[in-house]
Amino acid sequence: MIRHHTSKPGARYATLFDLWRNDAKGFARYQATQTAGRKLFRERRLWAAFVCPAPNETMFVGLFDAELSATRKADWLCDYRGDAPGGGEAIDLFATVAMIQAGPLVTVGSGAPPDVGGGASCDLEGPPLGATKDIGPLLESGPSSCNQAAAAEPEPSRRTPFADEKRSQSAYRKTMASAIQSMKTRSRAESCPARG
Repeated sequence: MIRHHTSKPGARYATLFDLWRNDAKGFARYQATQTAGRKLFRERRLWAAFVCPAPNETMFVGLFDAELSATRKADWLCDYRGDAPGGGEAIDLFATVAMIQAGPLVTVGSGAPPDVGGGASCDLEGPPLGATKDIGPLLESGPSSCNQAAAAEPEPSRRTPFADEKRSQSAYRKTMASAIQSMKTRSRAESCPARG
């Protein structure tokens, strides 16, 4: 699990939640850039990412398949701080693909990952392959309306598999199990190539 938080305001955004909400590619690049040599990030392929919309609050923003892409000096400025990532020293750059992500619609699944610069990628705009739930009201009104937005029933024309609370937990478990199984299958295929 990665909880993105800092008490220092950024160059363009007050919080990392604001960066995530207003600049998806910038947040993807921020998350993909990590301190060089951190064993925990290098060994974990599955990242559950969270941001802090307000003090003492944590919000899920996505589940990512992450893999070390390169260790090098960044040739871009940090999308949050506005300075050189890693203080100008080498950083670890990860390729990340969203398996589940939050946004105006919580999306389950992924498409082809777009380039976010510096060789990293994160699927922030891919077509949904699974269920979605509209959380637009939360994003528009901020964290204080979390309970209201979560409890709001979608319009009949926008009904989704997560609209009915009794089905949502079951659908979520099935979706997570499917995503994890897919990742395990892909990892096995990558580590055990077919013999010809």
